[in-house]
Amino acid sequence: MRLRDEYPSQRGPKGGLCSIENFLIVFDGAGNGLLIELNSMTVEGYVLPKAFDGDEGFELHRINDITCKVTDDDKYAYISYEMVHSKATNPVFKFRTVIGKIKLEEFQTARIETVWASQLTGENEAGRLALLGDNNMLITFSDYSTSEQYSIGPHLAQDPSLLAGKIILINMSTKEHELYSKGHRNPQGLFVTNTGNILATEHGPRGGDELNVIVKEGNYGWPKETHGVDYESYRWKYGKVGRHDNFDQPIFAWVPSIAVSNLLQVSNFHFSWAKDILIASLKSGSLFRTRLDNGVGVEFVEQIWLGPRIRDITETEDERIILFTDDASLIFLAPAPEFISSDKRSGTISW
Repeated sequence: MRLRDEYPSQRGPKGGLCSIENFLIVFDGAGNGLLIELNSMTVEGYVLPKAFDGDEGFELHRINDITCKVTDDDKYAYISYEMVHSKATNPVFKFRTVIGKIKLEEFQTARIETVWASQLTGENEAGRLALLGDNNMLITFSDYSTSEQYSIGPHLAQDPSLLAGKIILINMSTKEHELYSKGHRNPQGLFVTNTGNILATEHGPRGGDELNVIVKEGNYGWPKETHGVDYESYRWKYGKVGRHDNFDQPIFAWVPSIAVSNLLQVSNFHFSWAKDILIASLKSGSLFRTRLDNGVGVEFVEQIWLGPRIRDITETEDERIILFTDDASLIFLAPAPEFISSDKRSGTISW
C-alpha cells in the first residue's frame, strides 16, 4: 500500500504511523493522513494538510511523528509536526514544533487540536514522540548547529536554555515543559519499554549512530563526544577520536552509521522475539533486532535486510509489525506458521 498514490506528498519523506486496536493511522510528511481498518484494509477516514492551518503567517512544514493513545472515553492520534513562519525576521529561528491530537471517531471532519507548541527555533529534524505515563509526553529536538558553529561555539545541545539537542518532557494538562536530557545530535527514535526504560536512537555524524537509555538530567555528550568523525576528516573536533568516556554513554553504537530511525519493543509478534528491540534504519534498509541484557546492555544485534529506507515502525495487536518507508509504502511483517513448522531453511546462501 502506498499513501502517496492517492495523496501525493510535495515535501519529501518524514511522516509516521501508529496502531491502536484494529486501526492504523499513517501520515506522510506533507500532512496527508489515513485511518485504515486493519481487518478489512479499508480506508475509514482521511485528513488533508489544511487541517493543520495555524496562526497567521505560519504554514505546515512537515509531519515528524505519530503516536496513539486510548483513554476511558476515546481513542486519539497525537501528531508531532513543524510549522514555518515565512516572514520571520530571523532566517534561522522561524520554525515551531507542535504536538496536536485528533479523535479517531472525528478523523475526517475535525481540525487538529493543539496540545503544545514550542517557541520559534531552528529547524527540528527529530520530533519523535513517546507517552510517559497518563499525562506526560516526551518529544525530541535535533541540534540545528552548522559545522562552523561546532567549531566556534556556543554548543546549542549543551545549552539548557534552548530546545536544540534535547529531549523535552511535556505535561499535556498544564502545557508546561521541562528539559529531560541534553547533548543529543538528532534523536530519530524514541520508545518507552514495558518496564519504563526510555530508549532513543540518534544519528551520529560520519559514524557513531547511537542506541541510548535515557535518564532524567542525562547528558549524552554531543557535540563534545561522539563515536563518529568529522565529515571532512578522520578526526573529531573535541575529545579523543573513537572515545565516549566523559558523558552518558550509548549502550550500542554503529560505526559506520546505518542512519537509525524509530524503534519499538516487541510484545505481540512471534515468541522468539518477545521483548526484543526492533530498530529501523534508513541508509542500510534494514531492521536491527536487538536483545538487551537486563535492560542495561546489549546481548546481540541481528541485521535483517529488507531494502527500502524505513522511516517508522509499529506493532499491531494481531501479531503484525508494520513499517513505513520513505517512499510512503507500508510493509506488513507477520509470522509464517507453515514455514516455521516445516523446520527447513529455504533459499539460504552459504558464505
